[in-house]
Amino acid sequence: MWKGLSMGGKNTTLALPEKNLCIDCGSQIPELWKADNLFITHTHADHMSCILWGLHMRNANKLGPWNIWCHPYEEVKLKALLSAFNDIVDKGYGRLPYRIETLYPGEKVMLNKQTEVRAFLSIHSTICNGYVVGETRKKLRLDLKDVTIKELIGLKVKGVEVTEEIFVPLDAYCGDTSPKTYWDNPWLWEVPNLAIEITSLDDPDDRMHDYGHCNLKDIMSMPWNNKDITIMHVSGKFKDEEITTTRNQLTMLFPKTNWHILER
Repeated sequence: MWKGLSMGGKNTTLALPEKNLCIDCGSQIPELWKADNLFITHTHADHMSCILWGLHMRNANKLGPWNIWCHPYEEVKLKALLSAFNDIVDKGYGRLPYRIETLYPGEKVMLNKQTEVRAFLSIHSTICNGYVVGETRKKLRLDLKDVTIKELIGLKVKGVEVTEEIFVPLDAYCGDTSPKTYWDNPWLWEVPNLAIEITSLDDPDDRMHDYGHCNLKDIMSMPWNNKDITIMHVSGKFKDEEITTTRNQLTMLFPKTNWHILER
């Protein structure tokens, strides 16, 4: 399950500790600096204001270089920010280690032999990557599905590869996004563990769309079939009780999905 903190316009950090990664860094939580891999969706302050704190904490706890992934358009600005920070703190702490890598939508990175992270385009008011975390698995080639076991053994003896690698999506998060991202990527409605932003619970004129966000009406109109969905990034103008009511409404509409609320 997703861990972290998120309030729309204030702070957002998501973590998958068991997979050694975080997405965004707008909250001061231990899961942020303990993860060796940080993926940044976009560079709005509420999604990356704690990156310097995270670097400091990793250095103070003698952890290795932070692997930071972002969209290529943000690389130069991010390097300039971290370089300037290192120049400031160098005399007291030494230079804080990090590596910045880039991912265009459609590109992927293997974190280990099994865990793979892929970037996809998320429609927001600025450049934004969504990320899907999954596993690379082997399965029988589709064209061999009707072949007998004896024939498969014969093919393997001849050196024929009878399996193919497939990517199995397990966890996903779009970053801040308008509804179009979901309609452009219907596989998001099937990912077992999904985090979704619902910036506004009351937006009759769909004003959130102008800022690249989703409202509750958008979410209720989609055909969710996920095992678990975590609600996050709700504006601070809404009370916890209203968010709980929203979760209960969504549970009634989509009873096959377990609906969760990320801490704020």
